[in-house]
Amino acid sequence: MRLTEQGRLVIFASGPEEARPRVAALFDALGQHTIWVGAVGAGSRLRLVSNTLVVFAAEAVATSVALAGRLGLATEMVLDALGVVR
Repeated sequence: MRLTEQGRLVIFASGPEEARPRVAALFDALGQHTIWVGAVGAGSRLRLVSNTLVVFAAEAVATSVALAGRLGLATEMVLDALGVVR
């Protein structure tokens, strides 16, 4: 299920201040929270930063699981211990 369907999407909004009232209701309907970040393009830049964090976090989990496998630990147990699976 997508984050929008769950109402958990965080929207990074940017653009002219005068446009904010016209799009606020739409953003509120689509997401859980809207972060207004400034001038045009700032939202995209913040998304790039956010996605970079997600990629590095996924890489860290994958590396930890690979190490655990080499150490003879069960993958499910490791993911549970790391809080990845609940």
